[in-house]
Amino acid sequence: MILKVGRFKEGSPEHVEAAYDPAALDLDFVDLHYVGTIAVNGVAEKIKQTLTFRGILTSHIEQVCARCLEQVPSGVSTPFDLCYEVEGRETIDPADDLRGLLILGHPDRFLCRTDCRGICSHCGANLNRVSCGCVPSERESGSWSALKDWLKKEA
Repeated sequence: MILKVGRFKEGSPEHVEAAYDPAALDLDFVDLHYVGTIAVNGVAEKIKQTLTFRGILTSHIEQVCARCLEQVPSGVSTPFDLCYEVEGRETIDPADDLRGLLILGHPDRFLCRTDCRGICSHCGANLNRVSCGCVPSERESGSWSALKDWLKKEA
């Protein structure tokens, strides 16, 4: 979406709608996938030498839980309020700013729920769904055994 500065009249807000392809905005990550397009619904208004662009970005995503690796679908609704200096400019492309807002709006580490039990380090079972049957000592001995051995040597 390109905003043509000459299209906007001084002090007269105009409704702006557009849709972005997540791939075009480079918004596909290992643990987060946009399922559909990203809808932009907002109002642009020229006031003196600035163009304000306010609205909301909406889409649907699938995020991967950092503990149990389950894909969780959800909706995204990100408000935005952007301001651009228009002196000497004919067009404004807000795509990079909108992309940045979407990236900053997602957590660094997503959990499907606060009490997510994760996966068993020994057998790989999702502990939210099943009790894996591994003996706790087997679970603990798996990935930490080398560290425990090293600590015994150092002591």
